[in-house]
Amino acid sequence: MNSKGLGKGIIIGLVIFAVVIGFFVYWYGFREDTVRPTVEDISFEWGEVDFESIEISADATIYNPNPFRININRIYFTALANEMELAEGEKEDVSLSAGGETDIHLSTNIYHEDIPRFLASHVNNDELTDFEMNTVAEVGVGGATYNYEFGESYTAETDILEGFNVEGVEQIYEFGTEDMPAEIILRSLSSYWGEADEDGIEIIHEAVLYNPHEKSIPLNEIEVSTEMNGIDVGTAFTEDPAELSPESETRVIFRTVMEGQRLEAWWPTHVSRGERTDVASTVSAEVDTSDWDFPGMGDTYEVELMDFSTPVSTDFFTPFQMF
Repeated sequence: MNSKGLGKGIIIGLVIFAVVIGFFVYWYGFREDTVRPTVEDISFEWGEVDFESIEISADATIYNPNPFRININRIYFTALANEMELAEGEKEDVSLSAGGETDIHLSTNIYHEDIPRFLASHVNNDELTDFEMNTVAEVGVGGATYNYEFGESYTAETDILEGFNVEGVEQIYEFGTEDMPAEIILRSLSSYWGEADEDGIEIIHEAVLYNPHEKSIPLNEIEVSTEMNGIDVGTAFTEDPAELSPESETRVIFRTVMEGQRLEAWWPTHVSRGERTDVASTVSAEVDTSDWDFPGMGDTYEVELMDFSTPVSTDFFTPFQMF
């Protein structure tokens, strides 16, 4: 090649190099943010439910203000809940229209085995979950690959224990014999979270029970059985919880335990019903009347202290329907 041809080739090469560099300067942040594609709208919802996972479906609208189409090799995204990776996914070969909006559908799965850990973190954080949606768009131009990162976050809040608190009631639970009836009266119930980890979640209950009799009533044991959407999530026993003093109120503490593996079975039913659950709990106690010395009165009785149900609802995705 003669010197003129070589010089012409160098000039053409420099022009092409300048155009490529100019594009990346334009795209990767050396101009104002208004030239960057932006996420205009995004919504999340639960998708298909099967025996091992639940789909999270996301629909996003991305606006490309540039006068040229942008081809994205891959979009990779992760969902974090209280800094715990809950799900991840990717979508390949996405093209953003020039000077307009492009709708993109993304989906990934949350596996049931991760649910106990997620719920425990939600409970331990005062029923607050900080969700982070982090996305990386991989753009390839001229043989080079560049990443464009963006993300959004929001906080989901629930009040699961609202239905486990009862005030101003006079629920009477009877035991004894026809000739010598006895009763225990429930006047209030308050509940709060106990220990929570991936093995199980504990609810602590404080009940105010009134004993109208002249004799004390020792409680040998309290048993709590709980079902959620018809699924047995656990049974808990509290040994020697209290002795009900005569003609007075006594505060009695006992607990409910929801086992981690059983929460895995329950969670799909909760999602399938629109994040709604019917909780049914039965609380029974073994009472000791051996020192009552009444004719016909037995030594111990199994007494149903409470049999209550309450709806529980959550709404993890509504806060992130649009920003």
